[in-house]
Amino acid sequence: MENENSVKVFTFMIRGVGITGVGIFGIAANIMALCVLSRPQLKSSITFFLLALSISDLIFLISSVLIYGMVSISEFVETANSYSYTMSPEKRPWLVIINDTGMGRSKAVCLNYSTLRFTKFCSKYF
Repeated sequence: MENENSVKVFTFMIRGVGITGVGIFGIAANIMALCVLSRPQLKSSITFFLLALSISDLIFLISSVLIYGMVSISEFVETANSYSYTMSPEKRPWLVIINDTGMGRSKAVCLNYSTLRFTKFCSKYF
């Protein structure tokens, strides 16, 4: 029984506190980045890549907090079991699809940006 309780506390600390804390910090940072990068003075291809990266990271962070962080907190507290039942990944597969789409889009934007920078700076050597 004690081992089961320690696993529950460890899962709560990693998923509930860790993912939720990092996720909320990341959401706030991406919203600030969106505010700065959407200014009219910043009109370059790099800015559009960074805007796309901020949006895809925001999608990923929000869905990760909803799927993993909040479900873990509600399971640990045991007062909001309806949230963990209704928002678990098994009950809401569309949320997992949104999460995976945000993560894949972030990777694609980084790869596209890296390719753009490589071709811009290294094309004179080929």
